[in-house]
Amino acid sequence: MYLVVPVGLLLTALLNLYAFFHRRSDIWWTPLPKAVPVAASGDRVEIFARGTDLRTLLDAGRVRVTGDPGAGVLAADDVRIRFNNWDRVRAEQAPLLVLYGFTIGAALVLVGLTLTGHVPKRRPSTA
Repeated sequence: MYLVVPVGLLLTALLNLYAFFHRRSDIWWTPLPKAVPVAASGDRVEIFARGTDLRTLLDAGRVRVTGDPGAGVLAADDVRIRFNNWDRVRAEQAPLLVLYGFTIGAALVLVGLTLTGHVPKRRPSTA
């Protein structure tokens, strides 16, 4: 009877940790309709082609698409950036993972103490 709560906590925390570490990491990309223009992405990414910043090349009209029905010079508005936000999602969930780890440790201690007989059993009240 003493093992119900600690084992329940242990299983819940273990399942949550398992789910976190086996989650797909490729689902955290910015959706295409919300892709960021090159000019607005400078705080997270810089793209260089042959040592020159892509924004500079686009502004100068030096980037060209060929072999396509819409071939021609690319403008800055033609290029969009999508980000993989998996690193940020994992960082936001770090405190919860620490809590799960603490819960697993505490539950293992309680289960161990109960199984080794170190948790005193209640005596029936004589009232």
